[in-house]
Amino acid sequence: MRGTVRAFAMPCITLLLGLAAGPLLRADDAVRPGDFYVEPATFHSLGFQWKMAGDDNRNARVAVAYRADGSGPWRDGMDLLRIDGEVVGSNVPEKQYTCGNLVAGSILFLKPGTRYEVRLALSDPDNGRQPVERNEKGTQLIRRQRPGGCVAQISCVPFSVPQASVEAGRKNQCE
Repeated sequence: MRGTVRAFAMPCITLLLGLAAGPLLRADDAVRPGDFYVEPATFHSLGFQWKMAGDDNRNARVAVAYRADGSGPWRDGMDLLRIDGEVVGSNVPEKQYTCGNLVAGSILFLKPGTRYEVRLALSDPDNGRQPVERNEKGTQLIRRQRPGGCVAQISCVPFSVPQASVEAGRKNQCE
């Protein structure tokens, strides 16, 4: 009789504990947008990071569209990359970095010196609401040579060339 009671009681206790802990262990699937960062522009690209909370099932998406400032049709860019807790770096633990919960990406091959409008739309099927949209403007700068600056000529040298020939062939345009 005791064995029967014990055999019946253990599954019941396990079930009750599971039901009580269920709300605490529930996945946080709905995404909540956080801080937004625009990376410094390069000559041909714009970069973005958008921190977030939730989205445990990692199905949130940020669609990207861009165009030259105020003109032309919107062009689709690549979706921002979903990142959450990936460990990057080397096999040495002190040199590893654990990524945060965010999306990040870039728009590439832009025309230097042109101002761009960017539309980012964050959507998540688990939210049950309209996508969160951000509109940003980015400026591309054209690098100009500073007054008094110099131009250095750099070329590759094959490994088989003797060092004396390399020294004789060097030119310094800044002298």
